[in-house]
Amino acid sequence: LKGSGCVMRVPELELELEGGAMSSTLTTVEGLLEKVYLHLASTRPFSHGDSSYSSTFASRLKLFLSRFDALRKARSPFTLLLDDPMGDSNVEPPRSVLGGEGDERLQVERYEDEA
Repeated sequence: LKGSGCVMRVPELELELEGGAMSSTLTTVEGLLEKVYLHLASTRPFSHGDSSYSSTFASRLKLFLSRFDALRKARSPFTLLLDDPMGDSNVEPPRSVLGGEGDERLQVERYEDEA
């Protein structure tokens, strides 16, 4: 679950989506990455028509999307950070659903309540 105020980061891509950039969504990690990738791939300015031939931006975006594609297809390891001060986001490790111990790669940090 990704809350609407959640900041999503993938440090390996230098990708940061501020809170409000995407609406709340209930999905898997793979589904979240897919949604972001498809949005970026379909709305990329200066990558079509005359602009695409000479645009440094277009070539950098193409390289970025290639790297993103490799991560979303799990061809290389990556870090997904969900920073949600409101606490509306959650990543549930698959084994916990089955009563297992959870995923040791999942790290949860909680904000201290200052009230």
